[in-house]
Amino acid sequence: MNKLAFLMHKSFQGRFRVKEFIPFFNENGVEVELIRVSNNIFSRYKNFKALSYFDIVIVQRKLLSPIDLFFVRHFAKKMVFDFDDAIMYRSSAHANHYSWTRMNKFKSMMRTVDGVLAGNSYLKNEASKYISPDNIYLMATIVDLKEYSIKNYDTVKKDFIIGWIGTSGNLHYLKSIAPALEKLNKKYGNIKLKIVCDSFFDLNNIEVIKKIWRPEDVEDDLKSFDVGVMPIADDLWTRGKCGLKVVQYLAAGVPAVVSPVGLNRDLAIPDKTGLWAENIDDWTNKISELIDDPEKKMKMGLAGRKLVENNFSLQAQAPRYLAILKKVAGEDIEIS
Repeated sequence: MNKLAFLMHKSFQGRFRVKEFIPFFNENGVEVELIRVSNNIFSRYKNFKALSYFDIVIVQRKLLSPIDLFFVRHFAKKMVFDFDDAIMYRSSAHANHYSWTRMNKFKSMMRTVDGVLAGNSYLKNEASKYISPDNIYLMATIVDLKEYSIKNYDTVKKDFIIGWIGTSGNLHYLKSIAPALEKLNKKYGNIKLKIVCDSFFDLNNIEVIKKIWRPEDVEDDLKSFDVGVMPIADDLWTRGKCGLKVVQYLAAGVPAVVSPVGLNRDLAIPDKTGLWAENIDDWTNKISELIDDPEKKMKMGLAGRKLVENNFSLQAQAPRYLAILKKVAGEDIEIS
């Protein structure tokens, strides 16, 4: 395999599942091109026709329409679908998660491609209903360890920072645990909530540090946290989440307290790299454990870093990713 194309929706950035891998692929003799799906029908056909130049085409997350799927399959020598969200269902904003249109597109994709890269076991199980499990590979959303150093636990701080990083669309999950956060500050008096985002909210009984997300600041922002949190609902959409923010917390040596949904269960391993919280009392009690036991907080954070190094880093997964693609291309390779 010498030539690889990622077929991407125009608005999809693909940093953690596409762009982070490109230098490694290039260094190993694989030419990579990013191809955006144009809104113009003639340009789109031209894009699809160009796919015949590549050994493998990876369709990135987007469920193609029947006509687009027909042309991509027609021109692509080998076709892989990569996804890290439950795109076959509607998001948590909808009362009914089921969508006939989405599910039928998903079924068609699975029955058409040569291989699938699934971000977690839930997504793998969904895909396995329509394609052989032998052709589905777990591929976690990763971070580049070169961009994440470990927080300094020798520094003595006055305040205990509960941190959250993410997009504004998920802020409502964080706000849902506000009673626990306010109760913690009432108990200890030195608790602050730090939100790294492009949008914010205020709380009555705890100071909120509002930090605009900037890529150059992410490492320092993460290391300023004493604990990272990821509250989330449990539904057909959220079970497909692949826990990027938790991976980032752990990469910086910060323990995580999470809702045990989706990949969170594998990332925040209870009493090793994190803790699980399923209700307001849990959120209060689990975070209290880390406030009361700094040694435990440090040990869990460092164990989390090791977990990322071994399983959720570019350095660990890039060779495996390349091996998977070579196998799909027809090479006789064993995949771990």
